[in-house]
Amino acid sequence: MPAKTSADQLLKAAAKVYHQRGYHAAKVSEITREAGVAQGTFYLYFPSKRQAFVELMEGFARNISSAALELDWERIRNGEDLRQQLVDLYTSIFQICADNRDVADLFFNAAPSADERAAAIREEFMRGVEGISAQSLVDGAERGYFRALKAETISRAIVGMFLNIVLRTIIAEGRTFRLRELAEDLVDFEVRGLFVSEGAATK
Repeated sequence: MPAKTSADQLLKAAAKVYHQRGYHAAKVSEITREAGVAQGTFYLYFPSKRQAFVELMEGFARNISSAALELDWERIRNGEDLRQQLVDLYTSIFQICADNRDVADLFFNAAPSADERAAAIREEFMRGVEGISAQSLVDGAERGYFRALKAETISRAIVGMFLNIVLRTIIAEGRTFRLRELAEDLVDFEVRGLFVSEGAATK
């Protein structure tokens, strides 16, 4: 069996066992049983269950961060182009979370208390996506698409809304369908707000 296949198989099994049993209660023997391989196979790829957990967290953070960088200003000619790119970006991230619900749940809910390195990965990830969001707000304002607001504050608000949808709608409620529709709802709120017109705020 190719090495990559075995490692991926073990990580998939580990995600399921960590999610069901909790990181601290999970045993390597349970992971290898779930993967359908001998227990010794685990140690060919991971020196410990901690390393497997850390690699799961790193891989998930890397996938989401890569998707978050996909906004391409060179292809944006008007507001609708920007809206569509944001919808595409959000849909991509929602899909990653929906396809990896066990890992997403572990990453956002369990990592801070499960392991010091995993907690650091999550914190670094949160700072990173907030930074990406803030830079997009600055870039959008410079190009005339967004109002010039405090990028740090607004980026944290956007990431907070996004994270809450992931936690409650995708992870807790198990919604793994019509994710583009979900992305459109969030983007439309972000770019259009609650007021029906600019003058409505002063009525």
